[in-house]
Amino acid sequence: MKKKVFNFVFALSILTIVFCTMNSVSAQTIHLETKTYKDDSVITTVEENVGVCPNKRWESEFSTNGLSKPSEKWDLKKEGKYDFSGNAAKEDLYTNYLFTGVTEIRVKLHATKYQPLNAELWQRRTKLFQSDVKVATFNTVEVGYSSETTLFGLDSSANYYIKFIAPAYFTGWIESNN
Repeated sequence: MKKKVFNFVFALSILTIVFCTMNSVSAQTIHLETKTYKDDSVITTVEENVGVCPNKRWESEFSTNGLSKPSEKWDLKKEGKYDFSGNAAKEDLYTNYLFTGVTEIRVKLHATKYQPLNAELWQRRTKLFQSDVKVATFNTVEVGYSSETTLFGLDSSANYYIKFIAPAYFTGWIESNN
């Protein structure tokens, strides 16, 4: 009996170590440069969500409603700048594409109304049991202001997306900086 308990505890320990190391983040250094400014030239009314969606469809490998990870990626080096805008009172919004292909990006965010805008850059992990990794948190953008952030040190073969934290009312874009 003691041997069975020992074997069980030993096996459980090994599994825990394996799963913990699978979710470890590689030592990737990301550098940010941000400038914020009052921007009266930007459209302040967003009628619909463009380039963003309220559901992170790829959150789970297994889904009861048939949704799966997006197969479409946006290669910023080949396809160029990607524009987005959105309104969300209660649900976080996510970009519709996974961005790839570059080691440096520029992101412009403009908070259009009601609340300051908070957003994050996430790296999509592809291995089973790996959680996505938050790569950067953008500076909070006050209503009526814009922020341009340049991020250096990204992995050009990795897949990234932007999460807009509700409430979020915004316009913006992402493009290659190299």
